[in-house]
Amino acid sequence: MAFVKKALLLVPTLLMTSPLLFSCTQNDPNVSYLRVLNSEDYIAEGMTEAFEKKMLDEKGQRVKVIYETFDTMENMFNTLKTGKTKYDLVCASDYMVQKLVNLDLLEKMDYKYIPNYDTNASKFIRNRLKSITWGNNYNLDDYSMCYMWGTFGLLYNPNFYLFKERKIDAKEMIDKDMRTFDSLWDTRFQKTISVKDSMRDTYAVGLIHSNGEFFKDKSKTIEERQTVFNYGGEDDSNANEHINAVKNDLLKLRDNIFGFEVDSGKEDIVTEKIGIDTAWSGDAVKAINNAESEKNLMLYYSIPDEGSNLWFDCWTLQKNANKELAYQFLDFLSDSKNAIENIKAIGYTSSIASEDVFNYYNDIYAPTSSNSATTYPVSYFFGEGKELTIDTKYENRQIVAQFPKEEVTDSLMVMKDYGKNNDLILKMWEEVKHESLPTWAIVLFVVEIAIIITAITMVVVLRFRNKKQRKERKIKTA
Repeated sequence: MAFVKKALLLVPTLLMTSPLLFSCTQNDPNVSYLRVLNSEDYIAEGMTEAFEKKMLDEKGQRVKVIYETFDTMENMFNTLKTGKTKYDLVCASDYMVQKLVNLDLLEKMDYKYIPNYDTNASKFIRNRLKSITWGNNYNLDDYSMCYMWGTFGLLYNPNFYLFKERKIDAKEMIDKDMRTFDSLWDTRFQKTISVKDSMRDTYAVGLIHSNGEFFKDKSKTIEERQTVFNYGGEDDSNANEHINAVKNDLLKLRDNIFGFEVDSGKEDIVTEKIGIDTAWSGDAVKAINNAESEKNLMLYYSIPDEGSNLWFDCWTLQKNANKELAYQFLDFLSDSKNAIENIKAIGYTSSIASEDVFNYYNDIYAPTSSNSATTYPVSYFFGEGKELTIDTKYENRQIVAQFPKEEVTDSLMVMKDYGKNNDLILKMWEEVKHESLPTWAIVLFVVEIAIIITAITMVVVLRFRNKKQRKERKIKTA
C-alpha cells in the first residue's frame, strides 16, 4: 500500500514531464518523423513499421511514425482545436472534415503525389466525395483522401431465443421486419435491441423514423432525401420543430430497447445478450464472421428500405504538415497489398478498387459448390462489367455490408455537420439519454432512507438510554 501511495504521488510529475519525454523521441536529426492520429483499432498490426522499413530499404531514409489513437471524433476535434499537439495526418469522418476545413486546419490534397490512390481509388468514392459540398465551394475530395467507407444498418439474429419464445418467424424477419427502421419501435422486439450511444447515428435513425412516409416514397430524388436527412442542421429553417419531433420518437425508442452501447454490440449479439443491434457495416462483418466461426450462429445485416447513412472515413493533411512524408504514407496505404491487409484486420471496406482487391473478395466469398453459386454485381465500385461469384450463404449478410447494391447506394445519404445547431442536437441527446428513476426505484430509495434513519435513531436512543442507566447505577452505588 505504501508503494502505491508513493506511485500515485509521482503521477503529477510524470504528467508534467510527459511532453519532454515525447519530444525526446523526435530530436534525432537523422530521422524523419511522421505524426499520425487515427481511430482505435483502425489499421493492420505492423503497418506503420512496414512503412518505416520500406522507406529505409527503398530510399535509404530513416523514418519513425509517431502513431496515436483517439476514441471519439469529438475528443479528436477538441485535441486539434487546442493546437498543443501537432500532427501531419489525421483520419476523420466526413462531417468532421467539414468542421476542420471551416477552422482552416487542413491543407488541400494534391493527388499527383498519391499515384496509388489516384489510380486505384474507386470512381464511385471519388465522385461521391466531390458531390459533398459546403461553405465556400468546398468539397470532400479536395480536402481528404478516403480510407474506409460504409453504411449504417441493422445487425440481427433471426433465431434469437426470445424471438422463438415470442413466435417471431425468422424468415419474416429477414424478408420484412428488418427492412425498416420502424421495427426498432415494434414492441414484439422489446428489450432485445441495442442502439448506438452515438448522438449523430441514433439521431439519424430517429430522423428517418419521424419522416418515415417521406423516406419510403421512392419517387423522391437524392437531393430531396439529402435535405430531409439533414433536418436539424444550420440550413434548416424549422430546426427546432424537427429536432423536437426526433426527440419524442427517441424517447419512445428508449423505452423499447435493451440499452445503448458504444462498441459492445458486436460482441453482445454474438453472445446472444441481444437479438438486434444498430451497427456500422464493418462491425457487422466482424460480428457475422465471428458468430459463424465461433458459435455456428448465422447473423444478418440489412440496410432498411427507407435508406440510411453513407459515411466516409478520410485521411486529412494538417496545416504545416510534413507533406512529402505524409503523401508517401498515404500512397503506401493505397497500395493494393496494404489495402487488403487493412480490410482483413478491421472488416471495413477500403476505397481501393484495384484488380487485386476485386480478386480478394472473389476468393473469400467463393462458392463451396456450383449449387450454391450466384453472381453479385459490383460494377459501380470496381468498374464496368465487374461481378463477384459468391456463395449464396453470404447474401443478406457480409456481402451487403461490404458492397450494397447500386440501387441501394443511390438512395443512401450523407449527414453533414450541424454547424451552429450542434448545441441544439446535443441538448436533445442529453434529454434522451437522461432517464428518470422509475416509481418502484423511487419508493425503494425512500424506504431504504427511512430504514437508515430509523436505525440511526435507534442507535442514538439506545446509547442515550445506556448512558442514563450507567449514570443511575453510579448514583445508587455511591
